[in-house]
Amino acid sequence: MMLAGMDVGRLNFSHAKPQELLHRIGLIRLLNAKYRRRIKFLGDLQGHRIRVGRLVA
Repeated sequence: MMLAGMDVGRLNFSHAKPQELLHRIGLIRLLNAKYRRRIKFLGDLQGHRIRVGRLVA
């Protein structure tokens, strides 16, 4: 999908374990470097609640 023009990788935080998410993030970062792309991440959170606060980068 990346080579076909994907711009954003959607990560579903409500149905994945933290280790799975870290693996996917690492894989996308590796492919970004390999193909000189800048795919962004979209964190899909569970539910319709409003979440505010500091995010860790």
